[in-house]
Amino acid sequence: MEFSEFAKILHPIIGAGSNVDDFACELFENIVEYPGQDESPIDKKSMKSYKAYYLGDRKITAFSKEIRKYVEPTSFESYIADMPEEAQMSIYQVLAEHVSGMTDQNIAEKTAELFKSIIYEASTKKRTSKKDKENKVPEANALVVGEKDYYLLDECNSSCPLCGDKLVKTIGENIKNRYRRVYIMPPSIASYEREEIEAAVGIKVGDNLLAISNQLLLCEDCADENEVFSKDVYNRLANIKVKLMKRKNTVDTIDEIAVEEGINLILKSFTEMKDAPIEIKKDDLEVFRVDRKIPDNIFLRETVTGMVLRYYRHIEDLFKQYERRGLLRFNKIKNEISQCFESLDEQDLNQQEIFDAMVQWLQKQSKCKNLPACEIIIAFFVQNCEVFYEIAE
Repeated sequence: MEFSEFAKILHPIIGAGSNVDDFACELFENIVEYPGQDESPIDKKSMKSYKAYYLGDRKITAFSKEIRKYVEPTSFESYIADMPEEAQMSIYQVLAEHVSGMTDQNIAEKTAELFKSIIYEASTKKRTSKKDKENKVPEANALVVGEKDYYLLDECNSSCPLCGDKLVKTIGENIKNRYRRVYIMPPSIASYEREEIEAAVGIKVGDNLLAISNQLLLCEDCADENEVFSKDVYNRLANIKVKLMKRKNTVDTIDEIAVEEGINLILKSFTEMKDAPIEIKKDDLEVFRVDRKIPDNIFLRETVTGMVLRYYRHIEDLFKQYERRGLLRFNKIKNEISQCFESLDEQDLNQQEIFDAMVQWLQKQSKCKNLPACEIIIAFFVQNCEVFYEIAE
C-alpha cells in the first residue's frame, strides 16, 4: 500500500474536519521520535509537500529515507489507541483486508505496523529520474483508477457532480484519476450528532457509513471546498448523492431493453435532411395528445409540442415507407418504447426525468450521436401514445 492510499483511508475516520496537508503531516509526526538535538525533517517540509504526499502526486521515497531511523511504531500505536472506540472499529473495517492478522483486539498495533511497513518499503525504492520517466514504456491499459471507484465513476458519469470537471484523464494508454473519494457523513462522527444532522436535513445515507451509499467522487478543488464537515456540507452532498443514485438506478432499469436496429434509419434521416418538413397545425392532427399528457411542465410541453408539429408527419411517413420495404417493424419499436416508459414510470420520476432518460436510452441503444434526433423520436411517441398517460379532463 502507498502512503497516499493509507492517508485517504484514515482521513475521513480520524481526520475529518482537518485539511489533507495538516492530516498527512500529523500522521508522520505521530510515528517518529527525534533526539532532542536533531532538527526534525518533518518541520522542514512545506505543507504543499504534505498535500502532494496525501494526493499521491509525489511519492514519499526520499522523505522516507530521511525519517526511517526515527520511526517508532509504538508512538503511532498510542496515537490510534487514543481514538474513540467507534473510530477504531471503522479503521478495522477498512484495513482488515489489507493487514494480515488484524483483529478487533489489535487495531492500533496492526495499523502502526502497516504505516511502518509503508515507510520502510518506500525507503528501499529507487527514485525515478527524469530520464527514466521519459524512457519508460507504459503498460498497455495501465490504470491508476482504483477498482472500488468504478461504480462511483459510473454513477457520476466520470464528472464531478458539483462543477462538472472530468474526474479521469487519459494520458497515452494510461488513465489518471483526478478525483478524491469523499465521505458524505464522516464515519467517525458521534451517533447523536449524526442523528441530529440527518433529522434536520431529512436524508439518511444508510446505516453503514463506510458503504458506497455514503461516498462521492469529487474533483480536488470541490473536495477542498467541502472538506470541513458541517450540516450545510452534508445537506449539499447528500442531496447530490440521492440524485446520482436515482439516476443510476434509472439507467440500470432500462439498460437491458434493446431497440430494433431499424430505428437508425429514422434517426439517420435527420442528419441527411436538407429541407425542413412542412410544419402542421394542431387541428391537422386527428387527436392532439401532448397538451393532455404534459399538463404541469410548460417547458417540456412546449418543447415536445414544437417537435410534434414539425416532425410528426415526416416520421410517420418514414415508418410506413421502411416497414413496406421490410426494413423495420413499427409495432416492435413501439412496444420497446412503451416498455422503456413503463419501466421508468415505476421509478417515481417526474415527466422531465422520464423524457430525458428515454432520450439517453435511445441514444445509447442506437449509438446515435445526434441527440436532437433522439429527442424528436421520443416526442413522436409521446404524441403516438407510447409515452406518458393522458390526463382526463
